[in-house]
Amino acid sequence: MTKYIAIEYIHEDNILYTVSNEFKDLYEIIKMISEKYPNKKHYMTLSEGDDKYIIKFNEDDNIFFIVHEV
Repeated sequence: MTKYIAIEYIHEDNILYTVSNEFKDLYEIIKMISEKYPNKKHYMTLSEGDDKYIIKFNEDDNIFFIVHEV
């Protein structure tokens, strides 16, 4: 089974914070994000060339995740 790591980026007061999460599969990562931010709709895109997924929120540009295979 392929494992991924999701790194959460939070932009607050002109500082970019990062939070690493444990290795999970994509379904577990999406479930974790939905539980952590239950009232925020999000979407996932694939970056070109890097093969990384980017998960962003529709209404909030200050939080996003970059997910890549480990």
